Amino acid sequence: MRSVGDTPFAAGIAQTALDPIVTADLSIQAPAFDRIKGELLTGRLHYEGEKLSLADLALQTEAGAYSGSGFIPVDLRGGQQAPQLVLDQPVDMALAGTTAQLEFLTPYFDIIDSLNGEFDLELALSGTFAQLIRNGSLTVRNGKAEILAMENSVMGISGRLALEDNILTMENLTAYTPQEQIGGILDRLRQKMTASLAGTNTGQGHSHLAVSGTMDMGQFFRPYFDLQLAGEHIYFATPLNEIEAIGTAHFEIVGRDTINISGEFVPDPGQLTIHLDLSSQEEPAVGEPGGRALLVYNIRVPFYAGAIVRTNEIDAEIEGEITLTAMGSEDFRYAGTIENIAGNFVLNGHDFTFEEGTIFFDPTEFNPQFNIIAETEIEIPQSSGGEKVKWVTATVRMLVSGTLEEPNVSFERIPATYTESSLFRLFALGMPTDNGGDPGLASAGWSLGNMILREIEQDTRRMSGLDRFQIQTGGSLGQSGQSGIGIQSIHLGKRLSPRLYIGMQADPTMTFNQYKVVYRLNRNMSLEGGVEDGLYKVGYRIRYRY
Repeated sequence: MRSVGDTPFAAGIAQTALDPIVTADLSIQAPAFDRIKGELLTGRLHYEGEKLSLADLALQTEAGAYSGSGFIPVDLRGGQQAPQLVLDQPVDMALAGTTAQLEFLTPYFDIIDSLNGEFDLELALSGTFAQLIRNGSLTVRNGKAEILAMENSVMGISGRLALEDNILTMENLTAYTPQEQIGGILDRLRQKMTASLAGTNTGQGHSHLAVSGTMDMGQFFRPYFDLQLAGEHIYFATPLNEIEAIGTAHFEIVGRDTINISGEFVPDPGQLTIHLDLSSQEEPAVGEPGGRALLVYNIRVPFYAGAIVRTNEIDAEIEGEITLTAMGSEDFRYAGTIENIAGNFVLNGHDFTFEEGTIFFDPTEFNPQFNIIAETEIEIPQSSGGEKVKWVTATVRMLVSGTLEEPNVSFERIPATYTESSLFRLFALGMPTDNGGDPGLASAGWSLGNMILREIEQDTRRMSGLDRFQIQTGGSLGQSGQSGIGIQSIHLGKRLSPRLYIGMQADPTMTFNQYKVVYRLNRNMSLEGGVEDGLYKVGYRIRYRY
């Protein structure tokens, strides 16, 4: 422990350097004790016979003020030698303070960026420096914590922490997580209307987080944690908003030099969204490891009630269970299975629909195994008996298997006169026609156009709060004379609840000609109804699970 500061004081010194008696008035500018920094420390001291008495201590910091008095055993004998603490003599100090920030605590916990609020502190030290005994309490009101691993804040922290014989016990420590930042404009408007009708605070909703357990403060800056966290409808977002979720959490935090964080997070139905920008190279800034404690994570996330995955090209609903593990600053490892995939993805302007899907994660390496079946529609020429060619719609089924590093792609229901290679050329290279031009130039132009459209789709979904906004472009295999990208249809969709989804389709003139409503009965069955070209359709959909 080191202490520094600019220390002008008036002092009276009696006897000799080998056995001094010192009386002084303190006024220390910018005092610093290890990582704790102050602005001004004042008070009175008297030293005699290895006993340093302190009275009327007043410490001003940027965020608070503290007072104290008492005595500590110190050996000031020895002339120019540094003062030495006497380990086997009694200590008796009392400190109290009020602050808006826990400056003396947060510098020692690298995972906490800031902890603000209204804090009242009392601390009494007794025993000896060889076996120091701490007692006191900490009361917090209207607290707000910024945690480096979370994009969102923890708000409304309130409660009391009681310190008795070095054991810090959490007494009724509660908080909540604001939820109003979820989604786009439509989501925020719906949330504010719901909060207004329910009479809840803006952003709080039904969120509730409670912390219980103890911390052994025998080694004050290296405490032993034995904490339990339980929350209902709590909101969580990672630093770049790749994952947003509302759900129920149960965690245990145990350890000192190695701190194990284990437990379970169960998302509310339909309230887990995974946003992935596969083209971005930006990494979340969660800070450098502080080297004081090794954090070990083991978190189970079951989402059998449904989760949403969104990327520039994918809008899908998934079910399954994933376990997240990590040690220290290493990347999270994933283990588990994602199954029952439903939704859509866009591949070079073609809108594919997931029919079946399973993804397996192996925790030893990030190389998931796939088993996915998806379908799309393309236009193919059909002779009408004369010179005029009629274009009709055909369904193509794509099968993806293997691993992320070594995928296998094949096709079923291949239209007559076409081959798998021609379908690869269409879907993978993005070349819709063969009109005698430079195939490389045609592919580059088509891909650039689709890239621009995907950015427009992503920005529109983010700004509007729509779950689906996709522009389906043309891409037939032999339609001569066609150049550039032709917009065939525009799809819009929104989940009004975890069970209810509505969708619309418009032609390039924004004339809506198809409407769809899907109500999910359970994880395997849903009812579908809609209107297409003036005709009403009602049906059901069953997913078979093996």
